[in-house]
Amino acid sequence: MADQPDGIVLKRHRDLQGREWHPWVRRGLVALLAVVILLALVGFVGQHPSTKRAEAPAATLGVNSPDSVRGGLLYQARFTIDAKQELKDATLVLSRSWIDGLTVNTIEPGPLNEASRNGDLVLELGHIAAGAR
Repeated sequence: MADQPDGIVLKRHRDLQGREWHPWVRRGLVALLAVVILLALVGFVGQHPSTKRAEAPAATLGVNSPDSVRGGLLYQARFTIDAKQELKDATLVLSRSWIDGLTVNTIEPGPLNEASRNGDLVLELGHIAAGAR
């Protein structure tokens, strides 16, 4: 059998004497990573939507969306209009901060017309009957 190389101490390098605790450090790091992944899967971390409502004599507007969004993320915003009376030319105007730096994949159901007014997104919804949502 060959002699051991210079700088190698067999008890430490081969038998791992004095390093019995190292596997527990690795196991602890893997367990910590598993806890973070599990928390993400159950929805504990991430963006949570909130609903804001605005009341007017003609209609109620509900907005369900995350409070803030970074560019590059996918998210959904839901606008709900409850018409208390007939709305002949309903128009939803979103300030430029709603889509600044973001890409809009789709708007469903699609508005009758989509335009820009001074940098704001204008969605023309058309006629909404009284009592409709």
